[in-house]
Amino acid sequence: MLPLSSRHQAGFPKAHAALGRLQGTLKHLANTDMVTRTLARREAVMSSQIEGTKSDLHQLLTYEATHGTGGLPADVRITERYVAALQHGLERVRVGGRAVRDLAFIHELHALLMQDEATRFPVGAYRETQVWIGPTLRIEDATFVPAPPARVKGCMEEMAASILKYAPREDEQAVPTVLSQLAIAHAQFETIHPYHDGNGRTGRLLMPLMLAAEGYPPLYLSGALLRAKSEYYAALASVQLQGEWGPWLELLGHAVVESCDESISIAEDLLALAERWEQELRNYWAHSATRRLPRFLIGHPVLSVQQAATGLRARGERRAQQSTRGRHREPGERAPVGPRVPGHPSVAASRSAARPSPRLRMTLASSAV
Repeated sequence: MLPLSSRHQAGFPKAHAALGRLQGTLKHLANTDMVTRTLARREAVMSSQIEGTKSDLHQLLTYEATHGTGGLPADVRITERYVAALQHGLERVRVGGRAVRDLAFIHELHALLMQDEATRFPVGAYRETQVWIGPTLRIEDATFVPAPPARVKGCMEEMAASILKYAPREDEQAVPTVLSQLAIAHAQFETIHPYHDGNGRTGRLLMPLMLAAEGYPPLYLSGALLRAKSEYYAALASVQLQGEWGPWLELLGHAVVESCDESISIAEDLLALAERWEQELRNYWAHSATRRLPRFLIGHPVLSVQQAATGLRARGERRAQQSTRGRHREPGERAPVGPRVPGHPSVAASRSAARPSPRLRMTLASSAV
């Protein structure tokens, strides 16, 4: 049982305060979708690296832009599948909120994450064989043996009823906070180990999605967990083998504070960079594609000319649909046209759009360390 009143939750007030800071910061930043898009890809890289992949953020962005693996690590596709699963989950919780948090939802995430392994074992479905965690392929050497296949469904149903669909009773005195629920859900999921493979990544996907379903920004914790990988595994083992929650709660509290501060810093740095670029382009018409390019690059640091043109056109159409009807133009009146600044090509003509800006690449690379 989780010790809700134990000393190990001493860091949770700080963690909740950090969540509030992140929420407040993102509310007051323009274009947060572009910032969170990049943060989501950073999360995909870090969570996958916990499992041993080698692809970095720039390689993932390059793969997304080119859809080719030439010169890239073979596991870049694995990281891209994490992005697809995360994006799917975010879209679902933004529409349905807490109501979508059920076992079918977890199956959807796993199916997207592990789609390339469908010929090897069931994806989006519980495992049918015994698995174990240990240094060798022998179960005798296992450090932890999860539930047998016949018990997985019942364990997951109990997890869904007690955590995913949790609602406080009228007579309940100690109501677990959202971070307590997140801590229980992740540890319980990893203990059950319901799938043949991909349990770690699926379990880490659940954490930002649970927060997003509660109205918080989708905080990404994998960077902090990767930096404390040994402690992370040891903390989960303490829960699984000894029923000791303290190390996991302490680690999670620290990871939340660290990740919130890091996300705020990255978001502010990226938007400051976009503002500097916008200042350099100030001579263009305010609503031109060229003026919109800096903000678009924050979310798409690596892209082709065609992708830039398509993305900017779509953003312009959405902006037009959301804006007011605007001023009526007299017949024959021409719309304003931005100046053609010598040596400053437009998006349509610029081939440099196919490469990330060196400054932005440096920002993202340093953030991924």
